[in-house]
Amino acid sequence: MVLGEYREVRRSLSPARHIIEARVALASAWSVGGYAVGLAFQKFGEIGEGAVAELLEVLEAETSALIVRNQSVQTAAGQRVIDFFVQLGQRSALLEIKYGIPGSAQAYDRLLSQLSTSVQSGTAQQVVLVLVRTPTFSQLATLGARLGVDASGVTVVTVGELQGWLSTFFGVYF
Repeated sequence: MVLGEYREVRRSLSPARHIIEARVALASAWSVGGYAVGLAFQKFGEIGEGAVAELLEVLEAETSALIVRNQSVQTAAGQRVIDFFVQLGQRSALLEIKYGIPGSAQAYDRLLSQLSTSVQSGTAQQVVLVLVRTPTFSQLATLGARLGVDASGVTVVTVGELQGWLSTFFGVYF
């Protein structure tokens, strides 16, 4: 990849170009309230997921990485779908992308279930929660406490930190 192409890819990975549209949708949703607000917040998560998908496409093109979208993971307690499974050589990771750590009890419980099921399934060596919005220390502490023993199998990074994490974990620089 030539430097100009690299710069173009890096620019396209920025979720900022979609943030304005999502903010407009959120402002409109506030006037309606309820379910519409939840749908508007999902748009922010989709922005993060799109940025991660673009980054993983670059990883796949530059290496022999296997990328699987919507990976099913299962334990005796149940089954969940995780946004991405990434394998390169003998290393593997599951990536779940969210706008931020959820505020509603229902969404928070779903996230806990996704992360715990992912860790317990043994599908990958590492489970990564990728956030568009940087979490607070309090949010991270609460998440760790709620995950209990499963917390040791979960890494939390922002979208902006993901390329560095992937490079370090998989031992490749792209």
